[in-house]
Amino acid sequence: MFETLLQFAYIGKEPEFNDDDDDDSDEEIAKSILITADRFGCTGLKLYMESVMVEKYLVPSNVAAIILLADSHVCALMKEAATNMYVKDSKPVVESKDDWSKLKEPKDLLVELLVYATSSSSGPRKYSSVLNDTSLRERLQKVGLDVDGSREYLLELWKNYVRANFV
Repeated sequence: MFETLLQFAYIGKEPEFNDDDDDDSDEEIAKSILITADRFGCTGLKLYMESVMVEKYLVPSNVAAIILLADSHVCALMKEAATNMYVKDSKPVVESKDDWSKLKEPKDLLVELLVYATSSSSGPRKYSSVLNDTSLRERLQKVGLDVDGSREYLLELWKNYVRANFV
C-alpha cells in the first residue's frame, strides 16, 4: 500500500483495479489504499480512492460498511453516495445484519443518517450538524477552505482563518 502511495505522489501513477465486479480482493486493496492515503495525508490519492470505492464497490449490501469506513476516515464523497443509496432502498442495508449492527453503535452517526434520510426532498439534502466535525466542515466550506483532513487539521485551518479575518 505504501508503494502505491509513493507511486501516486511522485510519478502520478493511479492504482489499477480489475473490471471484474466479483473480485473481493480488489475491494479490500482499495480500502487499504484509502486508509493508507488518509493516514499519510495524501489527499489526492484519498479522493481518487473514494471515487473508485463509489464507482466500483458501492452496492446495497455493503452500504453500512461503506458509511462506517467513510465516517471514520472523513470521506465526504463516499459517505454521501452510500447515504443516498441507503435512502433509495434501506432494506438490503438493514438485512446486512453484521454491518447494520455496527452502524447502529455510534449513535451520532445513526442520528445523522436518520436526519439525512428524513430531510426534505426539495433541494439538495444536507447532513445534520449533530457532529462537531460536520458543522466545522460546513463553516470551512462556506468560506472556501479545504474540508478534507483530520479534525486537528480542520481546526487549525479555522483558527488561522479567524485570526486572519477577525483579529
